[in-house]
Amino acid sequence: MLRHTFPIMMACLGLGVALAPALVRPAMAQQAMQSYLPRRLAGSDVDILRHEAAKLGPQGPKKESWKNPKTGNSGTVTFRKQYEQAGMTCRSFGYTFHTGTSSDGLPYKLNWCEKSPGNWAIAS
Repeated sequence: MLRHTFPIMMACLGLGVALAPALVRPAMAQQAMQSYLPRRLAGSDVDILRHEAAKLGPQGPKKESWKNPKTGNSGTVTFRKQYEQAGMTCRSFGYTFHTGTSSDGLPYKLNWCEKSPGNWAIAS
């Protein structure tokens, strides 16, 4: 149970799920995301997730569903808000995942900030 509580605690500390995947270097974004998301997600899941999240934003759709036919994993990504922090544009996203485990459906959140033009990173 404690293992599943950690992501929720991080969310409470302000590490929501925000990202601008189209602007993030793919390998770095995938590695960074996988360290915060369920371990049962494959790299191909994260690629699909980033692609769906790239469609979301302040003026666009707010929620997308995704499914990976290779792994059977699926979920949703929801744009929550865009804000400024320390002079950077940041975005907050919420995620749910369905990976065949008891933790399915738990909400995950991360905040991503644009550290420099086109360089988005998980905010700490």
